[in-house]
Amino acid sequence: VLIIAALEGYAIGGGAELSLVADLRVVSRTAFFQFKQTKLGLITGWGGATRLVDLIGSSRALYVLSSGRKIYAEEAHHLGLADFVVEEGGAEKKAVEIITELKEGCKKAVSFYKEIIHNYSRRDIEASFEEERKLFAKLWDSPRHRKEERGFSPDKMGGK
Repeated sequence: VLIIAALEGYAIGGGAELSLVADLRVVSRTAFFQFKQTKLGLITGWGGATRLVDLIGSSRALYVLSSGRKIYAEEAHHLGLADFVVEEGGAEKKAVEIITELKEGCKKAVSFYKEIIHNYSRRDIEASFEEERKLFAKLWDSPRHRKEERGFSPDKMGGK
């Protein structure tokens, strides 16, 4: 089974990490990703760094993760973070179209392709995830993160 994420708005921090679990990402033109953990005195904690390297390469991942800036749909597509860019309001429809198209194929064959591709492209991923979780935990209770957490407001997130 393929996992398809349809993004119409924003995926920030943990939401951006969660989107990386999907096999495909369909995003509307106005959507953006933001890995703003460094701005909060943190790093990714749910496998985001490891998965992002697999998706876009190490140097690009390092920049995206370190900068904490918003990555809008077109740039995300260029980087390899988004697979399809659609008009605003069309992400879910496109995801359903992809699912419908894939229904004709053999589910077992798709499952085997996923296994082959993921095993080929990953080093010892579990060790990488574990290291990321440990480093994240060290920063979670840091003074910098607690200060940023106290000052958090959804109103400060902004749009474009």
